[in-house]
This record gives sequence, structure tokens and C-alpha cells, in this order.
Amino acid sequence: MIKKTITILFLAGLMLLPSMIVSAESDNFNIVVSILDAPTDFALTLIPTSNVRITWTKNSAADTTLIRRKPDSYPTSITDGTEVYNSTGVSYVDGGVTSGNTYYYRAWSFNATIGLFSSTYAQSNIYVLEPALFDIKNIFILDSVIPTLHIICTVENVGEISADITVTWVLKRVDTNVTLDTGSDTFAVSGGSDEIYHVYPSTSYVGLCKIKFSGESASASQFFNSEGAISGAPGGGGGGGVTTPPSARDSDGDGLTDAEEAFYGTDPNNPDTDGDGYNDYKEIMMGTDPLDPNDHPGISRDIIFLVFIIIIIIVFFLLFFFYKRNEQSGKKSRKTI
Repeated sequence: MIKKTITILFLAGLMLLPSMIVSAESDNFNIVVSILDAPTDFALTLIPTSNVRITWTKNSAADTTLIRRKPDSYPTSITDGTEVYNSTGVSYVDGGVTSGNTYYYRAWSFNATIGLFSSTYAQSNIYVLEPALFDIKNIFILDSVIPTLHIICTVENVGEISADITVTWVLKRVDTNVTLDTGSDTFAVSGGSDEIYHVYPSTSYVGLCKIKFSGESASASQFFNSEGAISGAPGGGGGGGVTTPPSARDSDGDGLTDAEEAFYGTDPNNPDTDGDGYNDYKEIMMGTDPLDPNDHPGISRDIIFLVFIIIIIIVFFLLFFFYKRNEQSGKKSRKTI
């Protein structure tokens, strides 16, 4: 009976051996048993140019890590799919993927001493798109008259994934490199699109300036002259008068500089380009199209809705009033009879 029990235990030990690594410590002869598990903290991250960064924590009993991938489904074994990595590290960049596809990854631990892979695995999947990649361009000085300037730039996301960007701007004097004003904003830019970023630097300095925009490894800058307020019309007597740049001139007096009129496509000599009764500046501020006579501030939909609700309430109370009055008149009639 004892021999049979020992035999059963021995066979059970042999069955468990493939999932364990056994090592002896020579100083105290204790036997340490470590289970060969799959890697942990297995993660996939998109990086520029549609590559996938893979990171993991290697199992303490493993010598190497095997990673395989497949499109559309997970690898079913250590030989299924495409081998991505098989070495001793804890991170790898997979450049063999294509934008627009979903890839499924699995990772196994391997112990070279007994030539054994872990019976479990780590896994994750990722949909590959071109990551956000920003460009800053097209700086326009829309208003160069102090004390409040108006400057814009285009922030483009040439990737396929929407992402936030923090853009910092700095306005400096060119002669002394002294910072006149600075600021930053964080906003989202959808993949494959761009946003117009408006800034309003404040300064009392008149002279040659430089504005620089930067964010997410992209930057752009431009030189321009800030201008003092123009108080009068050009002078006569053959002197030629004062010539002001478009960014400091409002020819039609509508509140937009000629540079802003050029940017929005409106007429710098007509305060109401589309002739709808609202000047160009007001339409820009209200978010309507200064080039479309059918799109103007007018009465907002919220006000129309509010008036409609008030009318319904008034009608309801009038009906209720007449109903009660008729009801009381009926009661008086019955009492008279």
C-alpha cells in the first residue's frame, strides 16, 4: 500500500514538473519552487509612424519572452501567427503593422534550463491608426495696434487620432529679446483637421516684435511691427501723410482691421459685406457668416423657443379661466331654476 502511494505521488510530481522550475540553495539546502508564469503588465501603445510599443514585466523564472501577433484574432499557440519578439528584454517596438487594422498579441515566458514555455500567456489588442502629429503654421497678424494685438495661427493634426495639444506663445522685442507677453492654451484637434488659434497679446511697446508659437515638438514664428494708435487721417501739403499697414487700419470702421477683413474674406471698404443689416464685426463675434445674407444674428432660437413656451402657458391659463367661469355660471343657473 505504501509503495503504491509513493508511486502515485511520484507520478503526480512528474505531471506538475512541466509548469515549475526547481532550484536548490547550496547554503541551507532549502528547495525553492517557482511557477513559470506568463509576463505581467503587458501593454500596447501607439507611437508615431503607426508603430506599436510593447512593454511587459518578465517573469522571475523566465530567461526570455516570446511575443506573437495576428490580425483579427489572438494566436492560439507559440507557433501561430507572426513572431514579433523572442529575447531577454522588457520592451519592443513593432514596426510591422499597418494603419487601419486591429492586431492581437500574446506573450509567453520561456525557461532555457528545462526548455519550457509557460502554460499561460499575457494578451492585448490594439487598433492601429496614425497617432496625432501636430504642425503649427500660417501665422497672421490681424491687429498690430497696441495695447491689445490680435494674432492667429493654424494648428494642424496630420495624424488620424484626435488629441489635445498645449500651445505656448511668446511675444518679444527683437532689439532686446525682452518678453512682452506670453500665454498658453490646451485644446483638442481632431485627426486629419486643423484649428485656428487666436491670441490677444497685450503690450505698450511700438516697434519690431517676434511672436512664436510652440507645442508638441512643433513651432512657428513671425516678425512684425506693433503700431501706435492712429489718431488722424493722412496729412496733406505734399508730405504724403501716414501710411499704416492693414493690421493697423480699419478702412470701413466696422471694428475689423483690413488684415482681419482679408482673413475672413469680407470687404474692407464695406462694413456690411453681405448687406443683411449686421456689420461684419458683429457677425464674426456672434458666430454667423458675414458673407451669407441669410445667416445673421437676428433672434436666436432660444428666444423663439422661450416665447413659444410663454404663449402656450398663457393660452393654458386663459382656457382654464374660461372653464372655471363657465362652470360657476352653470352652478348659478341651476340654483335659479
